[in-house]
Amino acid sequence: MNDITESDWKIFREISIVALARFCERALSEFDGALKKHSLSLYDRYIKHYKLTVKQDKMMARMFNDLKRSNALDRITFMVEDGLITDKEFARFSEETQNAILLRRQLYGK
Repeated sequence: MNDITESDWKIFREISIVALARFCERALSEFDGALKKHSLSLYDRYIKHYKLTVKQDKMMARMFNDLKRSNALDRITFMVEDGLITDKEFARFSEETQNAILLRRQLYGK
């Protein structure tokens, strides 16, 4: 099973908006923390911020770029693993989709 049902797709589209906001909030907090490390030189803070930006950009792309039904299960799995989807939100998906996500998490080792 690669595609999710239309009803799960609609749920995912709603949840992905909230998950993206959570992702951005967390990333911005990390950026802020890196910039406030006054024990580091300005250059070192810049480099730390840059590396965090690259890391977060890769994570964002992995979860949020090119959202479509054919890759939704993988995207949901990544979001669940990253703590961006709550248990309550996850429970909104059909049993079939929940089981597919749980299986993927086992296969991916998380």
